Amino acid sequence: MKLWLCVAALGMLGAGSSPSFAQDDPAKLFAKQCGICHGDPNIADSKSRLGPDLHGLSGRTAGTSDFARYSPAMKRSDIVWSNKTLDMFLAAPRTTVRGTIMAYPGLKDDSARKRLVRYILSASE
Repeated sequence: MKLWLCVAALGMLGAGSSPSFAQDDPAKLFAKQCGICHGDPNIADSKSRLGPDLHGLSGRTAGTSDFARYSPAMKRSDIVWSNKTLDMFLAAPRTTVRGTIMAYPGLKDDSARKRLVRYILSASE
């Protein structure tokens, strides 16, 4: 399990700092930022890779889908996914949920992150 975390982390090095995010459409941004671990949120029951299915995320409590590998920290977080909570989490996952196993370092570009949040949540409605 630690191996896939290392691989995912290495793949995401510098992910939050690329200036090209301002030019990306939301689907491309999702593919770059999230697609390595999560399936397309536009597809119900998409084959997620390392992370949970994001379809239907809006209004769902963190750690409650049928995904088998949630961290204890995520299960205890009591976060209900909304624009505000997802934006905060994607800005700094390991600060927002201390003990999360998600290797993503966070997306620092506010504009890109807000587009990404809208894409994920609107695709899952």
